[in-house]
Amino acid sequence: MKIFNLAATLVAAGFITTATPAAAQSVSTSVHVSYADLNLSSSTGQKTLERRIDAAAKVACDIDPNERDLNAVLTSSRCLNAAVSGARASLAAATALEFASR
Repeated sequence: MKIFNLAATLVAAGFITTATPAAAQSVSTSVHVSYADLNLSSSTGQKTLERRIDAAAKVACDIDPNERDLNAVLTSSRCLNAAVSGARASLAAATALEFASR
């Protein structure tokens, strides 16, 4: 099954974890993103996966569109950027492994 965990830092090919800073501790959140039903060789499949990654990153980073505290907004933004970058790296690694095994 083609699923990877979305998060802020890359742990291994196909799996990543996100750490969202709390007051005195770090909380790790993982969100599964499946792409088994997508044809990643098509632009439609790629765009669909990008939307899934963005949505999962918002969940993993607990994005609040109504947040007014600038520090919280910056922290969420950093988390979101790291999660999306990590997911793309994880997907690239998983895709490379899949094609290498053919």
